[in-house]
Amino acid sequence: MAKTCGAKNRSGGTCQLSAGWGTDHNGVGRCKFHGGKSLVKHGRRSTVLSTRVQEAIEEAKANPDPWNVLPELAKARGILNVWLEDFGKLDAMRDQEDADPDELAKLVAGVHPDRLLHALDLISKITHRVNQQQNANHISRTNFNRVLTELGRIVAEHVRDEEILQRIRKDWLQVRLS
Repeated sequence: MAKTCGAKNRSGGTCQLSAGWGTDHNGVGRCKFHGGKSLVKHGRRSTVLSTRVQEAIEEAKANPDPWNVLPELAKARGILNVWLEDFGKLDAMRDQEDADPDELAKLVAGVHPDRLLHALDLISKITHRVNQQQNANHISRTNFNRVLTELGRIVAEHVRDEEILQRIRKDWLQVRLS
């Protein structure tokens, strides 16, 4: 059976046009009358991915070090720095009477607040991920002390020579966290 659009229509039934009818993704998703033209949304929740997105996903999967987010962070910081630089130029140009209108328009388009918010949000998310990774690989001081106490109990239980126990205790007290 051929796939249909399946969207609820105004008469309360379901659309019987073929999936993706009138769109560039024939056979998949909704028809053009029921949102099919917007099938590829912002990417993450999309049911059909553009070729560019599919290629980017494959490239990300092939990354030998997927936990290294430093290049992504550097890119976001670069975007932020360019935005701040352009904003400074725009601010300076607004005071000039002989400012080039084309250059001014180009700067205005480049310093849209959404670009700044996007870069800041991206930096914040990446930094949060880095912190999570770092915290996941650390043992707390409380847990470290608990492990040392348990090890001390085990050593005391199995080592009967008091002189050796005293040397172990002395060495144990020398252990410091950096």
